[in-house]
Amino acid sequence: MPPKVKFTKEQVLDAAFEIANEEGFDSITIRRVADKLGSSIAPIYVNFKNLDELKYELAEKIISLTTEVMLSEKTHDPFLDIGAGNIRLALDYPQLFRDFHLNPNCRKYFIKNNSHHGKLIEKMSASQKLKGLSTEQMGELLQTMAFVTFGIIFESLTGEMKMAYEEVVRYMEDTADSLIAGYKIRKGIKE
Repeated sequence: MPPKVKFTKEQVLDAAFEIANEEGFDSITIRRVADKLGSSIAPIYVNFKNLDELKYELAEKIISLTTEVMLSEKTHDPFLDIGAGNIRLALDYPQLFRDFHLNPNCRKYFIKNNSHHGKLIEKMSASQKLKGLSTEQMGELLQTMAFVTFGIIFESLTGEMKMAYEEVVRYMEDTADSLIAGYKIRKGIKE
């Protein structure tokens, strides 16, 4: 009898990620992950006690990917890198992006994790455009810009306005510059 094939936790998560990326987060089931691995359901239960635990750990993996992309995207400004990274994620992983931001069944797995926030603020602090802002103010600006960025992204993904990555980034930068200038005026921040 051939030896049983063992699957690592990472291999199980990778299979779940593929399903979520191709078909949506709601499509993940223990059976579907096992089928993707070409195995019985046993290896999944060896690594995870139930489907919820698998989905929470998958959410961690997706958040890590999100943070990595937003920190590694390179434009001429660190603050713009974060938005450009969000655009890159939306273009490269549209189903995951939609689920992460719009699917209430999926959002519950992500809502508990805010681990990337500090890393993004740290990157923002290197932006000359944000000179003079406190960490708290950068956090406020990041949240406001996230709302704007998601609107731009969703319009480019789902609306009639189909734009190339570079166009979306240019549009977002113009919007961010106006938002930063207005924020500094409202808060009385001098450069």
